[in-house]
Amino acid sequence: MKNLKIAFACTVVFACLSNSAIAQSDLTVIVNRGVDETYLDTETLRRIFFGFQNNWNHMQKIKISYTDFQHDEFWKLLNTSKTNFDQFWVKRESSGNGDFPVVMTSGKSVIDYVANTEGAIGIIQTSLLEEIGDRCKLITVGD
Repeated sequence: MKNLKIAFACTVVFACLSNSAIAQSDLTVIVNRGVDETYLDTETLRRIFFGFQNNWNHMQKIKISYTDFQHDEFWKLLNTSKTNFDQFWVKRESSGNGDFPVVMTSGKSVIDYVANTEGAIGIIQTSLLEEIGDRCKLITVGD
């Protein structure tokens, strides 16, 4: 089976689309400024976080980051639980089919990782938007 490696970089912008699960939450998706994408549908976001989409459209590797203290909204968005997500990634990594996402202790750490890691993507609390400045790029997320 093909190795699936995920690399996420800077800021992704929070989408305010009325039918989007993320728009109804307190979450913002950020990507590294070098990522060309400006929009992701929720299914693509799920594919990225589960390692089924490994590259951005311009073939840059995706690197994933999130905090260990994600709220229920995060797991609802991914349509899973933290336990199932972790078990999925342990199996995937142990079989050589991907690298476990980078788990940070705070949203600010996710912002720093995404800002400084080519191809990175992360999900943070919307309350941290002021911390981003121009270091990351916000991605619109919709259905």
